[in-house]
Amino acid sequence: MVDEMMEKRRLIGSRLSIARERAGLSQSQVAAEMDLSRPSISEIEAGRRRVAAEELAKFAEIYSVDIKWLAGVSDLGGTTPMVDEMMQKRKLIGSRLSIARQRAGLSQFQVAVEMDLPRPSISEIETGRRRVAAEELARFAEIYSVDIKWLAGVGEEKADPLRDKLQLAARIVAGLKYEGLEKVIDLQPY
Repeated sequence: MVDEMMEKRRLIGSRLSIARERAGLSQSQVAAEMDLSRPSISEIEAGRRRVAAEELAKFAEIYSVDIKWLAGVSDLGGTTPMVDEMMQKRKLIGSRLSIARQRAGLSQFQVAVEMDLPRPSISEIETGRRRVAAEELARFAEIYSVDIKWLAGVGEEKADPLRDKLQLAARIVAGLKYEGLEKVIDLQPY
């Protein structure tokens, strides 16, 4: 009986670790969300600490996974089509933020200073491993001088870097004065 309980605890810990990594979160970020210490998260993921029912429910909410999968009573893989869709949207937003930052001629460090975030957070956001809060998205749009709807991928399913670059270029060209537009047209080979 004790061995079964320990095995179940290890299974839950393993699944919590997998879910956290899929969500692109660090143990420190999760600890802050859960109001626990980072070592407590480490102990839970290693199967050395029990997880209370309310904690398990909160983990499921943070990671957007099925609580049954976390508890080890289901082998669904922990994700649903909605979660997969959310991850695709996060990657789309990250890709567009990266393109917009590069087009604005800014480094990740410069953006981090402007956003009052650690530089690694910008990298995590641009790779789709970190969620972007609504107020952060609005600030990015302001810094990069781009439409927030474009950054958020409104109406788009998945990232397509070429399409995204073309859309950004079209926005830039649309804002040119006649003389500037003529110069762009003159650059085109016939």
